[in-house]
This record gives sequence, C-alpha cells and structure tokens, in this order.
Amino acid sequence: MIDEINDKIDNRLKPLEDRVHELQAKGGRILGGNGEGYTLQAKVTEALIKNASQIKALLKGQEHVMQLKVAGNMTIGSNLTGDSIRSYAGTPQRPTNKFHLRNLITTVQTATGNIAYPRTPTTISEGSFSRVAENTEKSQMDYDVLMINQTLQYLAAWVKVSRVMLEDLPFLAAYISQSLIEDYLTAEDQSFFTSLTSVADTGSTSATETIDKILDYVAQVEASGYTASAVILRPSAWVKILKTAPSNYSTPAGVKVSDSGQVMVAGLPVFKSNLVASGKVWVGDFGKAAIAQAEAFNIRTAETGDDFIKNNVTVRAESRADIMIYSPKAFVRGDE
Repeated sequence: MIDEINDKIDNRLKPLEDRVHELQAKGGRILGGNGEGYTLQAKVTEALIKNASQIKALLKGQEHVMQLKVAGNMTIGSNLTGDSIRSYAGTPQRPTNKFHLRNLITTVQTATGNIAYPRTPTTISEGSFSRVAENTEKSQMDYDVLMINQTLQYLAAWVKVSRVMLEDLPFLAAYISQSLIEDYLTAEDQSFFTSLTSVADTGSTSATETIDKILDYVAQVEASGYTASAVILRPSAWVKILKTAPSNYSTPAGVKVSDSGQVMVAGLPVFKSNLVASGKVWVGDFGKAAIAQAEAFNIRTAETGDDFIKNNVTVRAESRADIMIYSPKAFVRGDE
C-alpha cells in the first residue's frame, strides 16, 4: 500500500522534475539578494528536498503549510518585531542663572548657627582730631560699635521620587541634583537681595540715561567712603547701557566691552541677574558683606515614612547660611 502511494507521488512530481531539467538545459539563472547568481533548478530542488514530507502529506489529502523563501539581508524594518533598544543621551536642559551673589561675597564658616557680627553704625564716632598749642588739653574721641545678633535658619527643600523612575530614566538622578543646586542658589540670591534692600542707601540721581545713573550711584558709594567693586542689574538694563550711543556704532564714555563680552563701567564689572527687582540697579562695595555659613549646602537621600514599603526615595537639599551686612552705606540701590 505504501509503495503504491509513493509511486503516485513520484508520478505527480515527475512533471516538475522535467521542467527543472528543461530550465537547466536553458542555463536559466537568477540573481540573489547579494548579487550572486544561482540556478532555478538548484533552488527548486533544494526546496523540494526540504519540503518532501509536507508535499507527501499534501498529496495524501492532509492539511499542511509549505513555505518557499529565499534568504535576504536582515533589516530592522523587515526582520524586527517590536522596538530596538533605546539609549538616553544627555540630560534635560533647564534655564540657569550664570551669576550668583556668592560670586562676589566671601563665605565665613561659623561654629554655630547663632552668630554676632559688628555693623558700622550711622554715626561712627564723636569728637575729632585737632591741632593744639603747647600745654593744652588734646581732643577726645570715642567710637560706636553696633553688634548684630543673628540666628541662621535652614534654606531647604526636598523631592520624593520612585525607585522605578530613577532606574528607568538613567539621567534623572543627575538632573534632580543639578536642579536642586540651581534652585537653591536662586532662592538664596532672592533672600540676600531682600536683606540688602532693607538696609542699603537709596540711589540719588537726576540723570535720565541708565549709564549716567550708574555713574551717579558709583559716586554716591564713594562719597560714603567706600570703593565700589561691581554693578548688578537686569539684562534689560545691560542692553540699555550698550545701546546708549553718542554716535553710531559707539559706546558711552567709560564703557568697555571685553572680547568675552564682559561689560565694564568705569572699570567696574557689570553682572546680569534676573533676580534684581524690575527697574532697579545695584552698585556696591561687595567686600563689605559676607555669608555666615554654619552648614554648607548638601544633598542627602533617605527612606523616610512609608518610602520603604512604597519603594520611594526622599532627596533633601539644604544649607544653614545667611548674609551679614557689615556696612549698609557701601550699597546703593537705584532706578535704572
């Protein structure tokens, strides 16, 4: 019985074999995906041999699937189901302030958070030096000292983030740290400017141009006996200085711009800060202030509260520091 079936299959395959021999005789060849030639007979014969059992099953009336496929070059578009592996390049880019008051003010490390420092009073002394004749009583003087007691408070914030998010976004830990640093410095600057505003002199000028006003504020600081060291203003006021042109393509007298873009007014560096109040300019002797710091800025991570059971991480950033203003009249805040 089996021999009989095989004979029937062989008889049905014979026309195919004859056709193969015919093509072979004609020398028919096909180009593959790699450009190499091969005979149709060779490929058909190879496919028939590989699928002989399926063909026999099909001739017996059994359902079967037979695929005749020529291998080609592998590509993502044709050979990949799903997505390829992704890599994260870099971190999110957030806006930052290039200038901070810490760039100008000295930091003093303190042993505790309760501090006292001397501030120059409005009236420094009574009496004065004078020339006297022989055997005459000399002039007497005394000096006043104003002590400022200050308690340093923490400037702090915290972030809670899931471990899953930290693991699945490789850049996130660095981004959180960078953001906490920048946001801390911004909050610190705002606090320092508020403290300076409460004690600084108000700028006095009759000028209309920003550059002229700044020069008047410099003179006001110098008239109080201090040496102005820097100017701080908003970017919009910085532009006003450069646009004040006595003639086309020129800058005002006393204004210099370095190759790196640093603007100098009468030898004083001009710094841009968005934290300066709108319409205001600062001129000061910034050596007459300092930052008292009991604890330097730090970032710590911990599992607090229900973090452990929820698989979260708490990130805390803080510093215990504040500004000390030794000489209020060393700072002038005026209109731009």
